[in-house]
Amino acid sequence: MIPMSETAQESKQYFLGVNGEQSGPHSEHEVLSKIRTREITSESYVWYEGLEDWQPIAELYPFADAFKNLDKPALVQNQTNAPSSEPIPDNRSSTTPNVTLVDSSVQADCDDSKLVSTFATDAQSMAPVFEGNEAVFSYANSVRNKLFIFLGGGGLILALLAGGFYFFASSSPTETAIDPHPPKTKGPSAESLREIQFRKALSELTIKPTESLQVLLGVFETNPNDPIGKQALDAMVSFYRQVRKPSEAGRLLMKAGQPEEAVKLFMVDDPPAFQEAEAAYFASYQKASEPGAKQQYLAESVRLLLQPLVNERLAMERIEQLQKEFPHIPHPYQYYLKSEPEKIQDLFSRFSFFFVQSLISHLESEFPHLNLKRRPAVEVKRSKQGRYRIEGSYKGEVSLKQDKLNNILLVFWYVDDQWHLVDTNLTVERQKWSKKERDNLAESQFSEKGMLKYLEQLFRTQFPSTPLHERVSVTSLKPKEID
Repeated sequence: MIPMSETAQESKQYFLGVNGEQSGPHSEHEVLSKIRTREITSESYVWYEGLEDWQPIAELYPFADAFKNLDKPALVQNQTNAPSSEPIPDNRSSTTPNVTLVDSSVQADCDDSKLVSTFATDAQSMAPVFEGNEAVFSYANSVRNKLFIFLGGGGLILALLAGGFYFFASSSPTETAIDPHPPKTKGPSAESLREIQFRKALSELTIKPTESLQVLLGVFETNPNDPIGKQALDAMVSFYRQVRKPSEAGRLLMKAGQPEEAVKLFMVDDPPAFQEAEAAYFASYQKASEPGAKQQYLAESVRLLLQPLVNERLAMERIEQLQKEFPHIPHPYQYYLKSEPEKIQDLFSRFSFFFVQSLISHLESEFPHLNLKRRPAVEVKRSKQGRYRIEGSYKGEVSLKQDKLNNILLVFWYVDDQWHLVDTNLTVERQKWSKKERDNLAESQFSEKGMLKYLEQLFRTQFPSTPLHERVSVTSLKPKEID
């Protein structure tokens, strides 16, 4: 047992558990005083900051020594009754006298005034050990004295027994006097200590942020819903806002069950914490009770899953949930609920301009002297066998250098990201060459799944920041792709 300094001990605040009642805080001096006056016993409990549980007070310094001192009897010396240091004079002979005891029946008949010593020698007269009637007592007086002694001693013993029983009955704690584990969130001592910790951490937050935040977090987690817990949360959130760590504040709000506020902080971070924001949106949907708010939170969760998280599997689960739970509330994710043929037509129709622009660029490169009077048409065609290809065509008037030609036919297939002329009546040579190209590319077609996959990949390449369900325009195209 290592003693602490007097200053440290005096500053420590103690809480006592005596006979099932808790009290405190007390100073060390007050506790020692209560031990000396026996207000608390060695069976009482004590707790102070730093201890995890209540401890028997008799096991802790300095109170253990105080209880030991109570058991030591006081040493009192009566100086007036102390024996003299002078030697006792010895007038007796060195030879032990042969003493004859006078019969007590004879002494009883004697006159008290003439009684002499009860000891005498056989051989010679000796000086009496006692003078007069000092050594002889009457029989009546002897019996009376013994009776008084017996009655007085018995009464004294009964009084001592009664006092001892009362003392032990009043001072000994019962077996359930106190819970050996101090309350963590209830009881005056625990709440008082928690509030002291909160005030100290709050005052040191700017100079000792790491340690203070840890203490505030402990105060909050002990009871997030009481006033001290809420104040600790507000202090931490405010601190993280000031130091530009909004995601840290958002995580605290998620712990506090406030996802709708947390998502705002996740989204304003740099860069935004999209993964945590999506979780906060979904938690807000689960928490909300009003249908409009629930639908909005769930739709926002889907939006983040599609872009930028690109988790289409989970997004599809949420979209199906959105459609099932809110069938009459429109949402922008109908594309994902369509069949594959419907998706092909939907997606192609929304960015067919990309293919038109690329075909015009191809014509300008391959036929520099050919001018069309209108834009060519581009479409996705499906064969009787269920095969798909992208086809561009033009039929009408054209200008070839200085000549105007009518009813000119141009047919192109889009294969391997390039346009190939497969039919034309522009010239005989061009017609023969295009027929050979058609024969070579006859098998270059997509299955239904392959066509859809190709279109979605091409869409993502051309519009990387746009989800598949959203509309795009020609201004969104990458300039380098139009040549």
